[in-house]
Amino acid sequence: MSKNNFRKDFSRGLAAFTGVLAFVSQHKMWKFFVVPALLTLLLFGGVFFGAWTLSPKLVGWLGDVTNYEDMNFKGAGKLIQLINALLSVVLFILVLLPFYYLYKIIILTLLSPFLSYVSEKTEFYLTGNKYDFSWNQMGKDVLRGLRLTGRNLSREIPLTLLFIVLAFVPIIGIISPILIFINSAYFAGMGLMDPFFERRKKNVKETVVSIRQQRGYALACGAVFNLLIFIPIIGILTAPLIAVIGTTIGLVKREVGVNLPTNKDA
Repeated sequence: MSKNNFRKDFSRGLAAFTGVLAFVSQHKMWKFFVVPALLTLLLFGGVFFGAWTLSPKLVGWLGDVTNYEDMNFKGAGKLIQLINALLSVVLFILVLLPFYYLYKIIILTLLSPFLSYVSEKTEFYLTGNKYDFSWNQMGKDVLRGLRLTGRNLSREIPLTLLFIVLAFVPIIGIISPILIFINSAYFAGMGLMDPFFERRKKNVKETVVSIRQQRGYALACGAVFNLLIFIPIIGILTAPLIAVIGTTIGLVKREVGVNLPTNKDA
C-alpha cells in the first residue's frame, strides 16, 4: 500500500464518523445503545468492586513485607496513614488499568453478534440490503469471529509487551505509548470492520487480506474507538456502537458510492 492510499484511507476513516450521531438520530438507533451500555456497566462495576476490595489487601500485604507500619517516631502514625492512602490509590489504579486496556477486546468479543446485527441494520438504512438470518449461520459467524479474535490477540499482545519493554529504553521509550496506541487501534479497527466482511462471506484469511488493503481505514476507526473510551462514562458506554456504525458507513460508501440515499424504513 502506498503512502497516499494510506493517508486517503485514514482520512476516509475519520470522515466516516462526522455524521454518525445525526445518522443514529435519523434512524432512531439510540435503542441499540442500551445493550452495550448495560454490559459495560456490569463489567466496570465488577472490576471496580474487585479493585476496591483488592487494593486494601495489597496494602496490608506490602505492610507485612516491608514492615513500614512498624515505624516508631514522632509523627510516624500520620506518615503511615499517608503512605497507606497513597498506596491504596496507586494500587487501585494499577488494578483497573489492565482491564481498561483489555476492555475493547472483551467488549468487542462479547458483543460480536450484536454488533454484527447493528452493522447489518446500518447497511440496510444506507442501501436497503437485507440478509437472511439463520441460527446455523449465526453459530458459524460466532466461531469465525472467535478465530479472528484469537488470531489478532496472538499478534497484538506480544507487540504490546514489546512496546512496554521499549518504554524502559532511553530516548526510544518516549514513543512507546504512541506505538501501544497505534497497535491497539489497528486491531480494534479490524474487529470493527469484520462484520462488514462477514456478510460478504469472507473467511478469516480473506478478511485479513481485505483489511490490510485498507490499513489506514482500520487504524482511523480503531483510533476513534480508543479515544471515545477515554471520555469518562459517556464515551465508554457509547463507544462500541458509535464505532461500528461509523466504520460500517464508511465501508458501505466505499463499496457502492459516496452519495447514498438512506432507507428510512426499519
